[in-house]
Amino acid sequence: MAREPSTEIDDFRIGFHPLRHGWSRLSFKAAGFEEDAWVTEIFDTATITLIDFCRAVVENEATTKPFYDEPGGVILRITPLPKRQHTIIFEIFLIPSGALGKVLPQDCETPAFQMVAKRRVLATSIVMELMRAAILYQEPSFQKGRPDFPFEEFRALVKAWKGQGWADGLDQLIAD
Repeated sequence: MAREPSTEIDDFRIGFHPLRHGWSRLSFKAAGFEEDAWVTEIFDTATITLIDFCRAVVENEATTKPFYDEPGGVILRITPLPKRQHTIIFEIFLIPSGALGKVLPQDCETPAFQMVAKRRVLATSIVMELMRAAILYQEPSFQKGRPDFPFEEFRALVKAWKGQGWADGLDQLIAD
């Protein structure tokens, strides 16, 4: 008996690039969708917002997190699927120009992108991007012109991520 193909998308890429002077870039690629979102620290700390978003993925909680540009930005939203605990609905909304730090209900009506994602794949992708940033922040020359990296919040996220058993085997991958 042949199984039906999975409806979840696990062929996607999320990138997080902390830049100088309070700017960051979030990038998304999946199923014909591609978006580069510039984020400014004027409205919120992008790193902490991304950590909070990922924590919701790990804990399977619904959340909506805006990332603001000047003007506009993107909103990331996840919605758990109660009957399929290993998956969530992941949506990206575009904040229109002129919003300047405010998200209105109509901004979350029509997603620019939507997919059913495996929680483990989405959380691991975000954790790896944050881990890359945390490693780079260890270099003093990388820190110059950038806001402080929230190491304590990131450690708490990694602990929750590992608590799901999603990091099993990681030690063998990076061992000598």
